[in-house]
Amino acid sequence: MVDKYASFDTRVRQLNTPERSLIDYYQIYNKKILVIGSGAGRVPSNLLLFGNHVTTVESSLKLYQFAMAAYPKNKFKNLHQFYGDANNLDFLKKRFYFVFFPMNGLDLAQTLDERGNILMQMYKKLNPNGILAYSSHNLTAYGLSYKLNQKRNLLNLFKTFEFSNEKTTGGASF
Repeated sequence: MVDKYASFDTRVRQLNTPERSLIDYYQIYNKKILVIGSGAGRVPSNLLLFGNHVTTVESSLKLYQFAMAAYPKNKFKNLHQFYGDANNLDFLKKRFYFVFFPMNGLDLAQTLDERGNILMQMYKKLNPNGILAYSSHNLTAYGLSYKLNQKRNLLNLFKTFEFSNEKTTGGASF
């Protein structure tokens, strides 16, 4: 996974269409931003292009280390990267105009209570009238997937799907 997200020779370095739309619609320019689950730095580095001051929190040590090497503090003055857990953001002393958890990262929380806690942590770091945004898979998205529909014998997945057993972004346990 680290190799995929750390690759500079694929399209994964760009913002996706919903992310670009979010930035344009809410005019996320020249703002103080917090990105949770910042990965290898794709979203934060793109947000810098809009004049933003970006703070990141990443829980994967390997992805955090890659981002630190790819976007060193001496070259990226408006980027502040932290290794940490979204379940406790108290170490961040400031608030932000835009708090963002991209790429279905919230789905990695093991329970609904943990998801709720992460959302509350994000909310606590938000300025009044700020914007909190995250992406999350819809339960029905798996059944509508092109890959799954190619295998007709998997159409009964909804009967055995257990959301609480999901362990990875973009995948599920059946």
